[in-house]
Amino acid sequence: MRQRNIFEVGDTDPASEHFTHKTLVTTENVGAAIRSLEFAPVLVCDTETTGLYPHKGARIFSVQFMSGSAEHPWVFDSRVIPHKMMLAAVDEIFNVRATNNKAVIFHNAKFDIKLLLADNIIVPNNIHCTKELAFILDENRKVK
Repeated sequence: MRQRNIFEVGDTDPASEHFTHKTLVTTENVGAAIRSLEFAPVLVCDTETTGLYPHKGARIFSVQFMSGSAEHPWVFDSRVIPHKMMLAAVDEIFNVRATNNKAVIFHNAKFDIKLLLADNIIVPNNIHCTKELAFILDENRKVK
């Protein structure tokens, strides 16, 4: 079966600067998605959630991964595949990466990990957070 693609920002013109190509993970291609991400040298992860606070019921409904070797991100979306399947796939990717000490990069690791933990997904210890790095590297920040 052919991979399903979607467009972001409602723009269907690939020449547009707002065009982004993504591959939705389906029940048919979930295995291929997992295999392509488990051993990627670089893996970036982002979550989409129903809210900010897991203790108030917020949960992850989508997890996107981009590897250094991929042309486009893989989108695990519980509106496309069953929620339990999405969580199991993400958990498997993180387990293999942890076993092989492969890093995962987040933008706001503290937030993403909090929501992943609420769904019993353990994130590898080898993580990097671009939000924290940006704060550390900003020479114009004011120190209190």
